[in-house]
Amino acid sequence: MSGQIPRPARAVASVLAFAAAVGVVALTNPPSPHLWAWVLLIVCILISALAVTEGLAKILVHASSGIRRVPWKPILLVVLVVTLTGGVWWVSRPLLAKADVLLFGCPHPVEVRVMTAPELLTTYQGLASRFERFDATQKAGCRTAELHVFAPPVAKARDGLIAAWSAEYLRDQGPRPDVWLPESRFQVDEVRVREAATGFGPDMAGGASIATTPIVLGVPASVGIRQNDPAWQGQTWTTLIRGLRDKGLGLIRPSPAVSTVGDFSTVAIYTSENKGVNLRQDPSYARTVEQWVRQTFTANSYPTDADVSALLQKEKDGKQQPIVLSEQQLARFNAAIHGDGPGCGTPNGPPTCLLAFYPTDTHRLDLPVVQLTWQEDPATEEQHAAATRFGEWLTGPDGRKALVAAGLRPPGMSVAAPLVEANGVIPGGPQLNVPRDNPPVAVHDEVQAILKKVTQPSQVLITVDASGSMNAPVGGGSRFTAAVDAVRTYVTSQRDTSLMVFSAKVGIHRVDLPGLQETKPLGNTPLYRAIVAGAQEVGPGGVLAVLTDGTNNVDEVSLDQVTRSGVRVVVLAFGEASCATQALVDVTSRTGGSCRQGGVDTLRTDLAELLRGV
Repeated sequence: MSGQIPRPARAVASVLAFAAAVGVVALTNPPSPHLWAWVLLIVCILISALAVTEGLAKILVHASSGIRRVPWKPILLVVLVVTLTGGVWWVSRPLLAKADVLLFGCPHPVEVRVMTAPELLTTYQGLASRFERFDATQKAGCRTAELHVFAPPVAKARDGLIAAWSAEYLRDQGPRPDVWLPESRFQVDEVRVREAATGFGPDMAGGASIATTPIVLGVPASVGIRQNDPAWQGQTWTTLIRGLRDKGLGLIRPSPAVSTVGDFSTVAIYTSENKGVNLRQDPSYARTVEQWVRQTFTANSYPTDADVSALLQKEKDGKQQPIVLSEQQLARFNAAIHGDGPGCGTPNGPPTCLLAFYPTDTHRLDLPVVQLTWQEDPATEEQHAAATRFGEWLTGPDGRKALVAAGLRPPGMSVAAPLVEANGVIPGGPQLNVPRDNPPVAVHDEVQAILKKVTQPSQVLITVDASGSMNAPVGGGSRFTAAVDAVRTYVTSQRDTSLMVFSAKVGIHRVDLPGLQETKPLGNTPLYRAIVAGAQEVGPGGVLAVLTDGTNNVDEVSLDQVTRSGVRVVVLAFGEASCATQALVDVTSRTGGSCRQGGVDTLRTDLAELLRGV
């Protein structure tokens, strides 16, 4: 067999050599779209094929004569050539990729649209930038994906998904999102249920949680409550609320209409210690909580329909009220407060820090990631691949580290900065209790109905004069205590009645019955301003009942403004106040109301008669 190699053996050897060279090069690095890279690839293939053809042919010939006569030198030659060719190509890959970028520049990255919630916008913008940098390191410094992160209101995002991102959304928000990063799987399930009923909306893949953050109570360090105090740490929402009220503190809670933190915390507060069982029949507890919260907002000039970010700006400005927020939001707020200075909770730490308290019956945000596919507007293969890579990165090692650095808790990961004690959190805080994930749908919907019931304008609003003259002694009390007693008697049988107080010193604001009883009368009588403010509270078609012992002596509002309020005004006048004064005649007659002259010792009966039939 030392003569000419048969043609069949040579042909088979050529095919095998060519296939081996293609396999080695293709598996080590697919060629770029540029022509020169393809030429280089083909040259490498041909060199490999030509180099090993002779050896393979001899191997085949000798193999046919028996295994004992196998020529080891040609075998070693084949292995060596193939290995060297693949090795050279593998080692030169980075240089070839850099040369590709240098000669032709980076290809334009594919755009991936990522939708999240307003309170997570900053977090996911940072994570998107980190993913883009990570992705670029895999492609010779070229970004293959550009993530556009946007955050419509939570309700608008939900409705847009259900409506298949109609023309209105295309106009206002832009193209349909490829990835959805909501705060809770509760929202994902809500969309899926609605889609199943209507047949509209995208196909949604995934939904697994990438990290969590518990909802906590942030108490300003200036209040003086120790974070490790067992009377405060690891207690229920009901106990914490009772403690705040006993200390004369208020509560700032983000609006449930615009904030998932506000929504879920309301469910937790209403149902704490099983109070939610009878709330529909007797919503007095919910009403007391909402009046207390509203009073805190009014007294401290917080925006009532705001999310956590807007409320934290007020905290930063020095308002310093206990606030409901997520652990992540609290840690990042505190990190910005103390900077490189002493940390929160230390003796010389900033008094504006918020210290985290972890209720045993709180909820947490579980932060799912969902990939969307739209039948009406399918993504390109590149967009779909980039969106998938982003989702995989979020659950991979680098993404999980980025989530920790963002102040979140990926499953199975140890926390680190900013979730440290210096930022007002307890790293093991959630282990003090078992925070619940999403509230059950039925419970959530029930709480929403109760919330609407106790916060909608009442048909009757009673506003009580708290000026200094109400301190005048009467029997064993004062005019004010007599008025409060009359109001308490009336509202016991009229649960939907709202209350306000007014004076130049106390201010004009909503109160609950305990808050009314604790009010200390002081200052002049802004009667006209109180009527205008009360009319705005009760709304058109309602009745505003004013209990006063004097006349307006704060000239800030004209009588014409009062009579244009659009509500029916009824007045219970006693003390120095008289229904015969022209001002009260004008106010009541022009608004379709009435005035009753009462006596301090008959206020209970007088108030009941004044409001009979309204």
